[in-house]
Parts: sequence; structure tokens; C-alpha cells
Amino acid sequence: MGQRLAGRVTRVAQFGAFVELEPGVEALAHASTFMPTGGSKGWAGQVAPGMTGTFEILTIDPEQKRIGVALVEEAWARAEGATGARPGIVPGARLTGKVERHEEFGVFVFLTPGRTGVIPLGETGIAKEGDIQRAFPVGADVEVIVLEVDPSGRRIRLSAKAVLEAREAEEVREWTERNAPPAEGSGILADKLRSALKSQEK
Repeated sequence: MGQRLAGRVTRVAQFGAFVELEPGVEALAHASTFMPTGGSKGWAGQVAPGMTGTFEILTIDPEQKRIGVALVEEAWARAEGATGARPGIVPGARLTGKVERHEEFGVFVFLTPGRTGVIPLGETGIAKEGDIQRAFPVGADVEVIVLEVDPSGRRIRLSAKAVLEAREAEEVREWTERNAPPAEGSGILADKLRSALKSQEK
């Protein structure tokens, strides 16, 4: 599993797309493995019979003779090519995902095929009376920090608020560095302070 192969979409069903990996070998890219788009056609708008692409093998069931695959998005492939590795979904990681759907308790974010995390309402950075659906529209990119990943790797808690806080801390640090007084008591500010002290001594 994890192997990537070229494939061709042979047909599209309500629950996913069938993909021919080689003559006589067909796999299924389930609807849940496609990146959310927010469009009216949803995931189905991304694929059509005859389309070719790179697919990653997620599961193999020899008894049922089933292979589960996921379309490798070009953006991920480019990012992995630049860094040499795919982003790890581990606590503390800062990732960009796509808003998948909204629930009463939070926002679901598609991270990679088969890996969806949840931003609890308290971690959205939006006030209780705020419009979550407007702030996080389906299909929109959202930057998050991973808070927790359960041992199975399936339950993933995310925070958008932590990203905002990290940005604010970075801005404060940069401002402090830019506005730091000159070293070794030199400069106009130091001269003014010395003059003020001398005038008080008189």
C-alpha cells in the first residue's frame, strides 16, 4: 500500500469512480477520498470516464478482490516533490486542508485521501454568534495546526485559532525586533535620555 500507479477512470458511480490500473485490474476510488470542491457536482465534478491520472493504493482486500485507491492531487504531488516527503499528520504539524462539511460541533477538514480532521467550534477562532459556514465555506482552503491524533490515526483534532495565535506571536516578535533600541546605548534615543538625566541632576 502507498504505491502509486497510473490509472484510467472507466466509469463513475454514485459512491465513487472505477479505475483501471492495468488490463483486467480495476480499483475503486471511493467518493470520500476526493478533495471537496464546494461545487454543485461535488467530487464527481473532478472525474469523468476516460480521464487518466496518478492513483495511490490505500487498501487491498485479496479475499474480496478489491483495491481501494485515491487520486493524487497535482498540488500534493508538487509539494511532495519540493520537500521530498508528504506532510505528516502529527500533533503540532501545520497543514493546509479543504473544508469538507459543517456539523453542530465543528468543521470537518479534508487533509489527505482517507484522512479528515475536525476543528471543534472552540478552535475555529470565530465568536459564538459568528457565521461558521461563511467563515469556512465548503471547498475553501484552511490552514490548521494538528492538536491531537488518536492511536488509530482516524480521529484528528485541529485548530484554526492556533494558526491565528501563531501569526500574531510572529508579528509581535518581528515588530519588537524592528523597533528595538540601538545596541550599546548609542543613537538618538540614548542621547535624549542622557540629556534628560543631566537636566534633572542640575
